[in-house]
Formats: sequence, C-alpha cells, structure tokens
Amino acid sequence: MKLCQVINLVALGGTTTLARTIVRALPDWQHEIQVLGPMLPGLAEQWQLPARRVHWVSETDADIVLMHNTDGYCCRTRPEQPTIQWHHSGGDRARADIDMWASHWLRNRRPGMRMIQGVDCATVEPTSDDATWRDQQPFVVGRLATAHPAKWPAELADGMVRAHLPDMKWHLIGGACLSGRLAKGPLAGTRIDAPNPDAAGALCRWHVLWYPNPKITDSFGRVIIEAMAAGCVPLVDARGGPAEIAEMCGTTDAIRACRSEAEMIEALHALHANRDRWIQASYAARALAHIHFGLPPFRERLVQAFGTAELLRRRRRA
Repeated sequence: MKLCQVINLVALGGTTTLARTIVRALPDWQHEIQVLGPMLPGLAEQWQLPARRVHWVSETDADIVLMHNTDGYCCRTRPEQPTIQWHHSGGDRARADIDMWASHWLRNRRPGMRMIQGVDCATVEPTSDDATWRDQQPFVVGRLATAHPAKWPAELADGMVRAHLPDMKWHLIGGACLSGRLAKGPLAGTRIDAPNPDAAGALCRWHVLWYPNPKITDSFGRVIIEAMAAGCVPLVDARGGPAEIAEMCGTTDAIRACRSEAEMIEALHALHANRDRWIQASYAARALAHIHFGLPPFRERLVQAFGTAELLRRRRRA
C-alpha cells in the first residue's frame, strides 16, 4: 500500500511533525508527501521525509490521499483514489470522501470523525541522563509553541510571573516576542530559544509543560502528547483539544485541564511542593502516552479511517 500526504509547507511545526509520525506509524507502506508551499531547507532530508514541492494536489500512484488542511483552490481535480481531509484548524477545505477533525470541539457537529494524533514515543523518550538531570536540577517549567504572537500574548507572561516561585526555572521555545516583557522582574534571565528540529528533546528535561492559551482555543495541542511521552506533566486549558486529551487520560496528575489561571497555578505549586507526587505523575504521563497516543494505537486509528474512505469511494462509484 502507498499513502500520499498533502501538506502546506515543510517547517518546524505540528503538521510536518505529524506527517513524519504517520510515516513512522506505517513502516510497511510506501510514502509520498506533496508540499504546496515553502520547504525549510534541509528539514525534509534530516527527518527523512519523501517530500516534493508541487503547486497543487498532483497525480499520484498512491492508494490513499491524505490532505492536511488543504484549501479547495489547491485541488484542481479530485484525486481518483479515496481521499481524506484532516482538518487541523478552521477554514474552507478541499472536498474529500471523508473529513477527519483534530477534535470534537473543532468538528462542532459537522460530518466526519475525530482523529486523535499519535506520537513516536521513542523520539522523546527520556534517557538515564535526562532522569539524573531532572533529579539534580531545580524545578523546570517550559513552554514550546510556534513563534506566533497569538501563542505568546502578554497575558501569558503576566501569568508566568504570578505562577513563579523563587527556586523555579523557566524555559521558553518560540517565545522571543516575550523577551522584552520578561526582561525585568522575577523572570529576568529566563532562557528563551528559537524553534529548532531538536526542540522536543527539551521536554525530557522539563518537569512541567505550561500550556495555557489566553487568546486562542487550541484545536488539539500536539506538544501536549509529546510532553507526556517525555514524562513532562502538562498543565492545559479545560477547553478545546487539550481538554479532550485530558478527558481521554482520566482524572490523574499526569495531565491537568484547568478552568482558570488560579487553578493552573495551584496545580503547578502542588507538583513543585511534592517531588514524589511529580515522579508518580511523570511515570503515569509516559504510560498514558503509550496507551493512547503511541504508534500502535495511532496506526490502528489511521488504518480504520483509510478503510472507511475506501468504502465510501466504492459506494459512490457503484
């Protein structure tokens, strides 16, 4: 079997990482990735992605075509193969045999099915050195997100200041726009790095992922499941995709969906105050990541969706 994925660009972001995870979840398949927009030089080669630049969805000999947020104008003719449109955010997308949605919140009662992403847990598995570092270092709270202002509003920095404790360290990846606001006060000197291909490795050395989004509602939040696989405990908003991830995992310290900033700060301080509690939460997060989001369950969900798309295409041709 061969799968053709269509993505908008090759960049340091969730969709490119997802495309890479799909390739790894289906190692016995052949793969093709059509890229409609820019490609960050060297990234496809580094991540071993069979990607090629196209101007619109092009002919392919694949058995299934999986489009990621592909706009209608990029699809001049509908592929002959069974097609799936995976909606990662809102917008008018190209028609397909089946629509998949990043979350029930994004789907909002529209036709189709929710598809929960997966993660290659082996790529973010903490090493013994990471575990030693976590034991020996102060409590580290981190945030990893694309360098988009909506992900890094001023309100986020203000909340970090309110959550900070004297023996905490903060590490931000993608948050350069907050450097001025954090230059003075208790978070002066906070480490801020640019996104990079190995950024997910930092999750293995953080204790908590600080993931409120004051200005937006996240349709999924891929970094949340990556953090869990790394044993980094996520604190997330109790809305949108992050709330659905937490709901899948049940009532546990492994991931906390918080209804307010005060509730999130309380959860952070509770983990900080009791290292044994954090250790239990960290182990639980890793276990739940394997159960719900690892490659085997993700592969099963994908293959089921592919079969549904193929069946619908056959019915329409009959």
